[in-house]
Amino acid sequence: MSAVRQDVRMGAGEVCRRLLARPWLLSGRDDAAIEAVHRFEEQVRSLARALEWRLVIEPDTVRLLKSPPERLRERTWPVAEECRWMWLAAAAIDRLPPMVTTAHLVAAAREAAVEIGFTVTGSRHELQETRRGLEMLQARGVIEVREGTLEELEDRHRCALLRLHHERTLFLIANAELMGEDGAWVVDPAADPGEWIERCAPPASTGARVLRRLVDDTVVYWSDLSVSESYWLREQLDDQVAQAAELLGLGVEERAEGVALVLSSEHAGVQGHGFPLHRGTVQHAAVLVRDFALTGGRTDGAGCPGPGWLALTPQAVEEQLARCARTHLWWSGAYRSDIAQLAGEVRLLWQQLGLLRITTGYTDTWWFSPAAARWARTDSASPTS
Repeated sequence: MSAVRQDVRMGAGEVCRRLLARPWLLSGRDDAAIEAVHRFEEQVRSLARALEWRLVIEPDTVRLLKSPPERLRERTWPVAEECRWMWLAAAAIDRLPPMVTTAHLVAAAREAAVEIGFTVTGSRHELQETRRGLEMLQARGVIEVREGTLEELEDRHRCALLRLHHERTLFLIANAELMGEDGAWVVDPAADPGEWIERCAPPASTGARVLRRLVDDTVVYWSDLSVSESYWLREQLDDQVAQAAELLGLGVEERAEGVALVLSSEHAGVQGHGFPLHRGTVQHAAVLVRDFALTGGRTDGAGCPGPGWLALTPQAVEEQLARCARTHLWWSGAYRSDIAQLAGEVRLLWQQLGLLRITTGYTDTWWFSPAAARWARTDSASPTS
């Protein structure tokens, strides 16, 4: 591979990875990232096609309409009040002119709430949640503050001036196939809301489902795949999977427990870094608990996700953390005095990485993925800020 082609590959890979992490880019905030997407537009569009995600590239906006990871679909998430007010305000924007005040937008959002039978109290708490909802729309470029600030929303005598970007409300629903080429609804949401919602998340092909898991998850485990998905992944490791990895500037690593896309030594030279890169009490404790599992964890039992997974009980985790807290005096005093809280943070960190699973029963069990052992053990020096 020539040096020029390798530089292009690595540059395109970095742009694609950043877009996956931040799928909504706006002018004035992400100008450099938008310019990079335009520079590597061919590679970015190729990746979006492989993943079967819609991609919108405009001079001032880039939006990758990606679906949430499968692991998040399996959970039941509470609907936060600020999310509710974000959607109510988005629905209200359709009936408002491009330039409005916060007072007009809040009033229209409350009208939308009443229309669907949502109780409007006008309390200070509700106003705070409404402001957070508007901040979510601001972060997505749907509303732009021209004068004042959204903090003034709680001051009944002051209003901010807003610019509403009506066309961007169409980007709020990821992967939606809701409008035809003529700009009209394919399915009228008022006439058939069920069909409209189904089209918000159209089913993907087997290959796209597996590729999405590969880019979203640390490891795709063989035990989590269906027969058809497992067959596709084995057949396409050297073809479609390798092509997607190249677009991302990554390598493909096949392990006994599954497949992962990794940064190899030829990409940015990050191979060999210990985990975590930014050390702190929780991160250091997480690795020490993992090290304890490698030496003292059991490898079988009810609920074992697959071969090579290591199990610890929550009691064993807390006992080990208590021993470590007496040794590592540089740990945060708040965590050293509350081992249960530290254990909860450690659990959350490993779960977010997709390298820990919890089985419940008479007693819970922590199962560490075999892939958790790929990171080198950290030293016991004080953390870097």
